[in-house]
Amino acid sequence: KPACTDADPVAKALGYKPVASQIDKKQFPQFKTLKKDQNCAGCNLYTESPEAKGWGNCTMITNCSVDAKGLCGSWQKRAKKA
Repeated sequence: KPACTDADPVAKALGYKPVASQIDKKQFPQFKTLKKDQNCAGCNLYTESPEAKGWGNCTMITNCSVDAKGLCGSWQKRAKKA
């Protein structure tokens, strides 16, 4: 899959940015103070790609690969592994 950009219609609608610190904090006030795990890699909707380290698949943005360091408004804290 190609790399997602914030120009992708679904990514744009979700406020996706390939670097978490670039997210619109006015639109998404829950990220006003970013925590270390608030990025795609720390999201429950993200699965790392086996062939491209640092990139992965998102269940919300399905037509392109998201950067592990990215962030969007659909972020959900990753569940702890048992």
